[in-house]
Amino acid sequence: MNSININNYDFSKFRKIKAEVNYESSIYVYKDRLYKLLNEDCLSKHREENIEELSNFNNPNCVFPENKIVNNYGEFLGVEEEYLKGYKTLAFYLNHNYLEYEKRKQIAYKICEIQNYLDNNNISFVDMHSNNLMIKDDNLKLIDLDSAEIINERSEVFNYIRRELICRNLAISCYQALFGYNINVYNVRRDRIARLLSKANANQADFLYKVFDSSNREFLDVRYYIEEFDEYFMEESKLILKI
Repeated sequence: MNSININNYDFSKFRKIKAEVNYESSIYVYKDRLYKLLNEDCLSKHREENIEELSNFNNPNCVFPENKIVNNYGEFLGVEEEYLKGYKTLAFYLNHNYLEYEKRKQIAYKICEIQNYLDNNNISFVDMHSNNLMIKDDNLKLIDLDSAEIINERSEVFNYIRRELICRNLAISCYQALFGYNINVYNVRRDRIARLLSKANANQADFLYKVFDSSNREFLDVRYYIEEFDEYFMEESKLILKI
């Protein structure tokens, strides 16, 4: 992984952007590159080492860090990576476009493919959500991967705990895609969830419990459950959930 030195003069030429969800960095854009300066409490040696490992991965649907940003003393400050010009967050895209159900299902499957790639490469990423999924035309990309963890034998227990959140975030992201709207599952009234569950078959209910119930610790093969849903059920869901 290469290191690039950027000083205050360089940043004066960059455009600062505001991310939809971002708590740990300041983000700048210059030409086709994105520069992320991490907050001081995120500049651990472990984070730096993970980022160095992540730079070795390459997937057309994932934006991995490419170069480290350092100061004049060689101290780690952040990462440089591809800037997705013209892309919108999946949250924005779903809320501002009417999509045929087959298109929505394709997006859900693509989300599962991305997660499958991460799993197969021992990359643990807990921030899969509709503001970290970017879309343009038929291209879907996952961003913010500099916060991912590379899993090894020493972190297996740690990873198991993270898997619960990873599984739920994957289910929520896929459900939002199938729904065709960036529904906030955390704000849905319990009585409406109960009514929705009463309309569901057993497999649909398993999936919906994962989406709406944070206490559900069961791991799901989310790809299997996508075929359990159809456009009719999703349209009925909108009526029940008042979307």
